[in-house]
Amino acid sequence: MSGVARTGVLVLVSAAFMLASVASAGPASQASFPPGAVVALNGTPHLWIADGQGTLHWGGDTRALQGQVIDWGNRISISLDTLKTLQLGDPWLSAGLLKDGTPIYLVKWESNETVPRLLHIQCIQDVELFGINRNNYGKFVMDRADWEARFHIPVSTLQRGELEPTDPSRVGCPIGSPTPGRPVIAVDLGPLDATLRANGLSANQINVDRTTTLVLGSAGATVVRAAPLAVAPSQTLADVKGGANIPLGVLQADQDLALSGGTLRQDIYLVGVRSGRVVFINSRNQETMSGRSLDARQISRTLPRPQTALTARDVCFSWNQAQVCTDPAPGDSLHSSQRQNLQDTMNAARDALNTRGLLGADVNVGATLAEAEGNAAVGQKRANIVAAPARNLSDLTGNGPPPDGTFVGIFAVDRTIDVPNYPSIPPGQYAVQSEVGGTQAVLLAADGRAGINVPMKTLQVRGAPASGQTEQAWTIIANLCFGGGGGSNLCFLGEPD
Repeated sequence: MSGVARTGVLVLVSAAFMLASVASAGPASQASFPPGAVVALNGTPHLWIADGQGTLHWGGDTRALQGQVIDWGNRISISLDTLKTLQLGDPWLSAGLLKDGTPIYLVKWESNETVPRLLHIQCIQDVELFGINRNNYGKFVMDRADWEARFHIPVSTLQRGELEPTDPSRVGCPIGSPTPGRPVIAVDLGPLDATLRANGLSANQINVDRTTTLVLGSAGATVVRAAPLAVAPSQTLADVKGGANIPLGVLQADQDLALSGGTLRQDIYLVGVRSGRVVFINSRNQETMSGRSLDARQISRTLPRPQTALTARDVCFSWNQAQVCTDPAPGDSLHSSQRQNLQDTMNAARDALNTRGLLGADVNVGATLAEAEGNAAVGQKRANIVAAPARNLSDLTGNGPPPDGTFVGIFAVDRTIDVPNYPSIPPGQYAVQSEVGGTQAVLLAADGRAGINVPMKTLQVRGAPASGQTEQAWTIIANLCFGGGGGSNLCFLGEPD
């Protein structure tokens, strides 16, 4: 019989995100569950509830289940292997997960309890099985200060224990904080499903976890998103220049974008090369050709997997040692108020840093871009960093990073950057200075605070332009890189690969 959650019934924790083969017979093997079905993981107390679409949600405690439609009479037991094949949604939690230093805890707050308990999640794999991934990490995982500010309960007063693992037979767990990789604001492939199928592709051939996004300061104000193929095509740069027809990836226009000779309307597109031209195929399988001549570039290194990159001028799709850059031009696509806001932010940062004597060169404000970096910003779909490069980066060659102490650009941070396994960067205006042979940079704050040392990687993200052509310095969202001229790029805030 269907009904809402009852107290005192659940001891929850464990679920389904890693994929594997279906092992059980019956309804579970068909990955089909009626609304409200209770899915139990064999040998554990962990339960998932099926929603109206059959997606499973891990239940954190009875308080989180209040108001949900749950059919307690329809309980289905499955194996861990089966669970790994099923579609998992966001977990149902009453007070989220707490990250206190390295450990992460389920904040388990039953409906008959006045305060919650903290149950230590012992294995990285379990966090993924609970439905936590790089796209929703910032929504559900809070650090101690943020959790206490939200719930007004001192963490030090809470009882602690261990959460039962999803795999009781597992011996030991990987050491380290269970934090997924760099979070992204992923493209939404749902509306493009029919177009992908009509062109011989499927959603699992697009790597949404490698999405690059231009996002502005207002929550939800994404401008353009691009995601590459999951597996590199076999064609080479010579094949592209020779007229080969190949898919490149996906582009999501969250507002109308400036296209050579026209406009790319708000929609999501399959992007490919056809007979020497870039073509955009929308969610209704209608085609728009780029008016720009084919910009096919050589990359000196071999990429481990396909990737996308954004500059103010173009969008680039890269694989192996090949790269195709095309309009739309994200910078030209900004509304006047959006562009003015970005440039005002950069001009204010430049002036403040110049007053402190921290600028070693002029700044290319025209190359300014904004991005959501870290779990909180991605969760809110809100840019928390605006960046622009030093003009002299257009002189970089492929011979390596600039000398130590070189001014390479500006960061203006308005909300703390909390990229997993990366130094926290608090709000401020920073001059970025290359240090230690291109492996590290120091962020020098306009307010005189001590510098922040951050990792920096020197590698080519944007290929060299055609012979005889020159380029200015660019901000590149690939992660976040500064560069120009097609040589070395100076990359921060994670691995572009």
